[in-house]
Amino acid sequence: MAVAGGQDQSRQVSPERRLEFGDVLSRNLPGFQPVAVRWLRNPEDAEDAVQDAMLSAFKHIARFERRAQMSTWVT
Repeated sequence: MAVAGGQDQSRQVSPERRLEFGDVLSRNLPGFQPVAVRWLRNPEDAEDAVQDAMLSAFKHIARFERRAQMSTWVT
């Protein structure tokens, strides 16, 4: 069922899933930056890329189906 803003109510994210996402970020975020720097060879670009990726993951967290650990999905 579509609601204002084009969001689907059946895709609402539970508070538990939001907390799990926060936990995954707090444990894994420090490791994402060095990987991005190695790939992009520029710390500022790497920081932007990690931020964009984590924002995208959060926006699409309702699609996480638990086929893997959330940390794997986020990575």
